[in-house]
Amino acid sequence: MFLARTLRALRARTTVMLGLLPLAFALHPVHAQGTDASVRGLVTDSIGTAIAGAAIEVRNLSSGFSATLRSSDQGRFVATQLPLGGPYRITVRAVGYRPSTRDGVTLNIGSVVTTSFRMLPATTQLQEVTVEAAASRTIERNGAVTRIGEQQVRELPNQNRRFQDLTKLSPLSGNGVSLGGARPMSTDVRIDGVGAQMNNTGQTFSGPLTMTVEAIREFEIVTNEYDVSKGRQGGGLINAVTKSGSNTFTGSAFSYYRNQALTTADFRGVPAKDFTVRQQGFSVGGPIIRDRLSFFTVYDQTDQTLPLEITNVRGAPDELELGISRDSLTRMTSILAQKYGLDTTNKQFGLFSRKPLSRAFFGRVDWQVSPRNRLTLRNNTTLFSDPEEIGPDQILHYAESRGGAKVNSYGTLLSLRSTLRPTLVNELKLQALQFERERNARTEVPRGFVRIASSLPNGTNRTTTVQFGGNRLAPEKYKERQFQLANTLYWTGTNQTITLGTDNIISKVARYLPVEQRGLFEFDNLSQLDALAPARYSRQVPLRNGGTTADFTVADLSFFGQSEWNLGRGLTASAGLRLDGVMFLDAAAYNPLVEQRLGARTDVKPSNWIVSPRAQATWDVRNDGRHVLRAGVGRFSSQPPYNVQVNHILQSGLEAVDIIQVGSAAPRPDFPSYRRDISTVPGVPAGVSPSSIPAYINYFGKDFRVPTTWKGSAGYEYRIGPMQLGVFGYYAKTVDNFQYFDKNMVQSPFFTIEGGRGVFVPANRITALGRTNNADTRIHTDLGRVLELVGSSELEQKSVVLQGSVALPRRSSVSLSYTRNSTVDNSSFNCCVAITSTFSQNTGDPRDLSGSRGPSDNAFRDKYVAAFLLPPIYGFRVTGSYVGTSGRPFSLVINGDVNGDGTANNDLAFVFDPNDPSTPADIAAAMQRVLANPNNRARDVIRKYLGQIAPRNVGWSPFRGQTDVRVARDLNLGRGQAVELTVDIFNLENLLNKKWGGEYNLATAQQLVAVSGFNQATRKYTYRVNEQVGTAVKSGSPYQIQLGARYKF
Repeated sequence: MFLARTLRALRARTTVMLGLLPLAFALHPVHAQGTDASVRGLVTDSIGTAIAGAAIEVRNLSSGFSATLRSSDQGRFVATQLPLGGPYRITVRAVGYRPSTRDGVTLNIGSVVTTSFRMLPATTQLQEVTVEAAASRTIERNGAVTRIGEQQVRELPNQNRRFQDLTKLSPLSGNGVSLGGARPMSTDVRIDGVGAQMNNTGQTFSGPLTMTVEAIREFEIVTNEYDVSKGRQGGGLINAVTKSGSNTFTGSAFSYYRNQALTTADFRGVPAKDFTVRQQGFSVGGPIIRDRLSFFTVYDQTDQTLPLEITNVRGAPDELELGISRDSLTRMTSILAQKYGLDTTNKQFGLFSRKPLSRAFFGRVDWQVSPRNRLTLRNNTTLFSDPEEIGPDQILHYAESRGGAKVNSYGTLLSLRSTLRPTLVNELKLQALQFERERNARTEVPRGFVRIASSLPNGTNRTTTVQFGGNRLAPEKYKERQFQLANTLYWTGTNQTITLGTDNIISKVARYLPVEQRGLFEFDNLSQLDALAPARYSRQVPLRNGGTTADFTVADLSFFGQSEWNLGRGLTASAGLRLDGVMFLDAAAYNPLVEQRLGARTDVKPSNWIVSPRAQATWDVRNDGRHVLRAGVGRFSSQPPYNVQVNHILQSGLEAVDIIQVGSAAPRPDFPSYRRDISTVPGVPAGVSPSSIPAYINYFGKDFRVPTTWKGSAGYEYRIGPMQLGVFGYYAKTVDNFQYFDKNMVQSPFFTIEGGRGVFVPANRITALGRTNNADTRIHTDLGRVLELVGSSELEQKSVVLQGSVALPRRSSVSLSYTRNSTVDNSSFNCCVAITSTFSQNTGDPRDLSGSRGPSDNAFRDKYVAAFLLPPIYGFRVTGSYVGTSGRPFSLVINGDVNGDGTANNDLAFVFDPNDPSTPADIAAAMQRVLANPNNRARDVIRKYLGQIAPRNVGWSPFRGQTDVRVARDLNLGRGQAVELTVDIFNLENLLNKKWGGEYNLATAQQLVAVSGFNQATRKYTYRVNEQVGTAVKSGSPYQIQLGARYKF
């Protein structure tokens, strides 16, 4: 309670402080406290003899920060964990020698500046010796990381002004924050060395802005860096450092603007209607007390009006793309209006507008308390709202099935860097972080799914599902509070640096999420919908009024130690151990029936500890920076999504019971009544005791463990003049990835169908329309579906990266990379609701992942990246990037639940061979048309697997790429003031040619066939072939032009 009150007080006071700052100015990017930057060197006399005990001062001339230390007996010195930026001045003094100074040193994140001083006797020179920075040498962590420097953050075009969007420039980045094809949950996000994501789900801060890009100095994307001080990153790490104030008052005010006049219709001809994006704000900072106390603050706002398409079927092209005829939709709408209370006075289909609003506040104060101590206090607040944020389960849906969201985050960091002795530096970090999210459904009624079989304009057939009614993910109320304490101690010896530390996060989570408690009616066709005769009704009925909130605490603890050696002749090496522990401190309720039937307890509080050894070496072969070899190996742990404990608390079997009613047993829907009063939704049947109804249950299994990854990498870099070339190889093996399995499902199938696929429900329980009931798979009929969380999933990643860059005159550069990557897993379940894990595609038994091995859902095969900052021409600067990647993988699946595991669309499709005499004639004819369709991009895959079940993720969408460009010009106003005018072009290819710049993005689950019936006598399903399989219209965002202006001083 005390911590909560303290957090609220800090938030309120910080908001007031920021609100009082002048709103008319903003700060030009300045220098910042950073991480992992160091200066090391050697002090000798004029003949090369080491000088021991020399006094060294490393001073940042822009901020006043200084660090003092002495040279060792061998004349060596190391200054660690220095604030980023510069220019730095390094001054060396020794008795009997003239002082020597090196100016112009700039530190980037992770950089190691190596320099040497030859001291002259005091009698031979009267003035101080000053040497320019060119005499020093900087080694960056290339290969292990991709650094997005200060100039790139400031000048590269960034459509949404989110710093994390620039992770696309990493050779190993994939979808979102996925690195190397790993699950996004395996990526850690850190800002100033502390956490910057929701531990419950692994998501970053609210809305578009994790933190305003105006506050980010630079950041790096880390995949294979073996420093034990960094953990919880089986996939990798996004590590950012914020800006700080300096001894100079500087500022700027900015505004960026896009609208429908600055873009064009999309690739389907949908006009850019109601499209406006305004991004504006300010930053301001400078000294409060010169060399002692400085401040920096930012306000950033993004106000958008965006087009939103909802089942927008305008004509034949849309019918073909969406797989549904307009006549079917018209009939469905008429039925819903007449019998289900659908409000047709409000538009349900077509083109809508979204109006997201994002605001971000950032404030930072740096205080040089004494020559040995520097204190930093910063606050980051983000606020986001969008009334159309929450989409429903089905791509095709009515507008009433959507929902809105408000998401806010508040974070306060206190950091203290102390030089305890010349050879001993300590960093202490304390952070309080809070996330809040509230989701609201447009309509709080049960959901409705309707299968619709359509004859399309080109003569083909397709079956798809349309949703009406409520939303599964809303309403929701969520709050997560994190309290982090991290402390790292650095001791520097003669040729050795020892690091000892701890990094601990306590997360308190409270979440109210009804999920399936509003009910779901499923209809096999429009006739059933019209007759008010659902094929299936399911609902989790809460046993407590108002439902249940999951409230629990998790502790993430870590301790680490590492030694780094300077072995001479350009060789450095490090080795260390890290101990990570995850402890769930609160348990779900104990359900004795689960233990009686399955021998498992639902009240488990798992505690898992991982020991991670790591080692790496860097060899500067000639000690001149031209030839550098790198190699490393180590173990990493990944954070599991804490939301699994939400599942276990809400689904202990004591909070709700599971209602599943099929066919004539399903209740007659009365949506007009549900719309008036949600309490009238069918629940436990009259006269039936809730205790007699099997419950849906989730719990931790004995085999649950924290996922761990073994990584290895090696690389070679060659530098010649301004050019750098490199080749790097990476390997990663992840085990114990989390996955849910149904423990109450019969072990052996009742019969098999084509391809040897097992069916886990008796044939006589499958309806004539091919509808199965998951309740018929039960081992114990007094229990419902029982999902146990285990660590049975694995991932393997291999990649080779070729990189090159060249430094051009006037702070310009060009960098290029190519990646060949392979990422294979047997499940890509990332988060969060347990039932989502059952969507993993399988060949029959969902508990046997051996048949699901294939490319990860996040995998890519080839990636090309180019980033360029060209020299100014007549004052104009041109910068930009190109990113091209192979498309995402896809699987061929069945529309229906043929194995009876309770999940549709997760059964990999059997590919009927049209030349096989046993193939039914109608299917054979349809398959011939599928194979003859020149627009079918899955033809080769289908042809390859005729007569068998096609493997998971066996196909790939086509290659896609995009170029973004910025043209900028400064107008000098004098007295240190200027106005920068910018024009950003996103998707330059499309601007040059309207046929370029799009993509053919195939859905990851390509429906090859849909279940149309079942014959109990022959125990065979009948199917309808989706003759539009593998087809896609060109999609993607057309070009957009953004105009910007920034006043700076």
